[in-house]
Amino acid sequence: MTPQRFRKKAPTRRGGKVFSSAHRISIGDTLGLSQIQPRVRHFNKIQKDAIQCITAPDIRRLARRGGVKRIRRDIYHETRQVLKQFLSDVCP
Repeated sequence: MTPQRFRKKAPTRRGGKVFSSAHRISIGDTLGLSQIQPRVRHFNKIQKDAIQCITAPDIRRLARRGGVKRIRRDIYHETRQVLKQFLSDVCP
């Protein structure tokens, strides 16, 4: 039996993930053929219309700058359509 002061300590890991032995086997598998951890399929995102990224608060801010106090609900949709038409005319 070795004395306490001569025992080697296990190296401590700082940061990073601790992988199990099962994960170490499949970590080099780039084709996803491992029986331990099958490859995860990622689905393509459906692209939404870019004009929808202009939110209602954005339109409200522009209206406030123009001096508008109150905005009807359907104005947001109309504003997006007008903006889309304007941009398509400016940048064909």
